[in-house]
Amino acid sequence: MSLALYLVVMLNEAVQDAYRLGLCIDLAAWHVRMIAWIRRPEVPVEQTHR
Repeated sequence: MSLALYLVVMLNEAVQDAYRLGLCIDLAAWHVRMIAWIRRPEVPVEQTHR
């Protein structure tokens, strides 16, 4: 999970830098490139005892 948090922080800094430089950016594309590939770990479903 720490990698995901780190990447979100880096994306935020990159967007701020881009705006400061006057660049026009595609936020959706940046999100896909930097964050969207991260998946939550699947939590196994416990079986109910009968």
